[in-house]
Amino acid sequence: AEQPDVDESAARQLERAFHLREELGIRDGSSRALAERAGLLFADAGARAFAGLDLIAARDLLGRAARLLPVDSPRRLDLIPNLGVALTETGRPDETEALLVTAEEQARSAGSEAAALRARIQLLANRVYRSPTQPEIEASAIDAHAAAEALEALGDVVGLAEAAIAIEYLGWMRGDLEEHRVWGMRGVRHGLAAGRPREAAQGAADAVLATAFGRTPFDGFPDVADEFEKIAEHPLTASASAALRAMAALGAGEDVAFDRYERAWRDLLEQHGLSWVAAAQALVVAGVESWVGKAGVAELRLLEAREVLAAAGDVWWLGTIDALLCSALATQGRRRDFLTHADAFEASDPVPDRDTLVRRPMLRSRALLMRGSAADAEDAAHRALAAAEGSDLVLSRAEAYLTLADVLGARERTQDAAVARGRAASLLEEKRFTAVLESISVL
Repeated sequence: AEQPDVDESAARQLERAFHLREELGIRDGSSRALAERAGLLFADAGARAFAGLDLIAARDLLGRAARLLPVDSPRRLDLIPNLGVALTETGRPDETEALLVTAEEQARSAGSEAAALRARIQLLANRVYRSPTQPEIEASAIDAHAAAEALEALGDVVGLAEAAIAIEYLGWMRGDLEEHRVWGMRGVRHGLAAGRPREAAQGAADAVLATAFGRTPFDGFPDVADEFEKIAEHPLTASASAALRAMAALGAGEDVAFDRYERAWRDLLEQHGLSWVAAAQALVVAGVESWVGKAGVAELRLLEAREVLAAAGDVWWLGTIDALLCSALATQGRRRDFLTHADAFEASDPVPDRDTLVRRPMLRSRALLMRGSAADAEDAAHRALAAAEGSDLVLSRAEAYLTLADVLGARERTQDAAVARGRAASLLEEKRFTAVLESISVL
């Protein structure tokens, strides 16, 4: 057996011995030593699972470690933020809240300001998943920036990597994709410097998403790719660069260049076993493919990404994937499949990030139009546009305008439909999405 498996097996044996002594009423120094030894081994195994983005295993192993180690143990204080991430990302934000509120107090009692700040950072990030109001998100962003400054003053590079991810999460919630991109890339930089694969991988995935869906024009993607390559020579930066160059080619309608970069991107990720990163970036590539007449390919890419992320326990990406899948089905004209998936998405409870708040009513508008309720469809399309107002969600806003144009056309309001389509075209022109502008101009 490999050493990590041996360590985990030993931890479970020690844990069992500790619980047997507890059942016999034996609570002495030997029992405490058993618990601490088991806890340290579980902490090591949990750290490996967390670094490998196996969030379900990390949740279990780090949870066992936290229960066995003394509450003021430096090792326990160090692992609690990671346990919070694993709980949150696998759909248990309420447990995370309780854990981290207590952990912040325990860290301060133990005299560890850095550990308290790290717990605070994850507590703020966790609010993303608990249906926060806009003022709560804004307040959390201010607190996260203050915590990042404090961690920088302390020289805590691990905490800085975690803070970068929390800040970019909150940027996504607000629809501020420039902050999402900038801090995602800082997450890559700090994560690699601190030896934190999870933060580096998350930052790489999120910065690619922000670049593709935000205000950065398609012909500016290579510049962002260059920024990634300057961070470090690493599979994460190289694959992010290749993904961005592939999407730049898609946006320009350059299929040969797209095929070359897309293949390089896939080969890099497969070679280094980065399946989570591949899935997280694949959903972004698929989102662009749906726009340029490759919706069938996008559908398959989204389904594969969903399977990988669900297996890893990363449930919060699934809402984004499901919304993009609905758009891919609609683009293919598969009415029945679209309605089935749109109804399921409507009934689900995804993270209420700004993009989801736009896509939900937009997809509902399409579903209502297909079912013959054009007036209600128009109301839903306007709600989507209202949700997008003031955000950097260029592609979502453009899709919402095109949805409204379709609804208005169905209601025989030709001039209003042309205005809506023109606004979509203006957004896509700002994005310099050449391949799509050519098709819109024909409609």
